[in-house]
Amino acid sequence: MRDGVTVVTLNRPARLNALETAYGRALRRARVDQHVRVVVVTGSGDAFYAGADTAVLDAIDSAGGTKGVLDSRSRYLRSLCLARFHGRASRLR
Repeated sequence: MRDGVTVVTLNRPARLNALETAYGRALRRARVDQHVRVVVVTGSGDAFYAGADTAVLDAIDSAGGTKGVLDSRSRYLRSLCLARFHGRASRLR
């Protein structure tokens, strides 16, 4: 974090940055850190992101967990959340 701005980088370019549980953990950390004023979400590689990783969803489901761990938690942030788009993108609903 620098000057109240934290950057969350989706870093799974081989899977087009498909969401997995690390994304939810990163946003939870940003949500509870009172010094964070802005969260910038970006992706590595050729795509911004491709939505939820179905292999991760299946593993969570098989383990008896909840698929909500991949839910977009940006709406619960106390800070502004910006997306730095490039390449292909999808959305998680």
